[in-house]
Amino acid sequence: MNFSSKYFLILSILVLSFVHLQSFSPLLGAPEYRFISEPDPSLAAAVDSQKLKQELKERRSKVQLFQDIKSLAEKSGARVWALGGIASSFVHYVRWDLLREAGDKNFRPNKFDYSNVQIFSSDQDVDLVIDGDEAAAQKLEALLQSTYPKLRFDVFLLNADRVNKPAILGKDFLEQYSDSHSLGLVEVTDPREGESVIRSAQDFSNQMEPVFLAEAAAGKISFRMLVNHHETSRARAGLNPPVEAIIRYMIKVLQFGLSISETDILEIQDLLRKVNFKELKNNVELAGWLAHSPCSQIAFTAFESHQSKRASQRNRLVELSALFSSKFRVQ
Repeated sequence: MNFSSKYFLILSILVLSFVHLQSFSPLLGAPEYRFISEPDPSLAAAVDSQKLKQELKERRSKVQLFQDIKSLAEKSGARVWALGGIASSFVHYVRWDLLREAGDKNFRPNKFDYSNVQIFSSDQDVDLVIDGDEAAAQKLEALLQSTYPKLRFDVFLLNADRVNKPAILGKDFLEQYSDSHSLGLVEVTDPREGESVIRSAQDFSNQMEPVFLAEAAAGKISFRMLVNHHETSRARAGLNPPVEAIIRYMIKVLQFGLSISETDILEIQDLLRKVNFKELKNNVELAGWLAHSPCSQIAFTAFESHQSKRASQRNRLVELSALFSSKFRVQ
């Protein structure tokens, strides 16, 4: 796609134009920070999806966090999947490692030891899904929190709601605004015979090439703008404004250097025009989420500033550069 002046508005708002991915990715070599208009194409390079699926299954054992989750999950008797951002971090780390092994010189070998600090951000929520019940979820959360007191764990159920945590395969979760990576799952426990280690909540029964696998392997992501979003229980309660989904989507675009479609850009443009930022500032749930996520807070402020035309383009670049360069700085 030609990201020309026609799309400069969405690029400036949606973080892509703010910081060169090479500036903050712990996988790449440049320690300096600079502005460019498009992400490094190396980060979005494609790999074979079936090769990626096989390597995800085999390389999970290298990740200490996953091994600890698996060990603790066995005590609760539940199967466990990593969900959304935590799953995406692992999938793209493996994709980048496959590119490196195939000869891509953009990726430094010493960054691929599969340690927790190389794969995950220190303030990243660990969202998990289990096929157990409320008691199993509470037990697993308690075990994980005591093992990793500095991380935040949220355990969802496959087929039943928890407080503020809709069932992953239920209508409330699947019909809200989201994206293909937020619906992605990687099993941390051992999959049953014939089942895939990687899945998508939106097509959970697809064992061959679920949407999450297909798009991640291709270095892509898609926004899910669903007509029934406002009918979901959290949206009706004012707890899930569309801007949350947009922020989550764009953080993943930036973090993993993913390609986006013209359709996504136009849909997000339309959604942002309708956002009432004054009203959102009184949303207690949103305020709590933003307070917990510095990335999201900066993005929200940038959206609001652009809509009200109070901030200059340069000021937004400086703000976002400072945030992301510190959050993803090269060690």
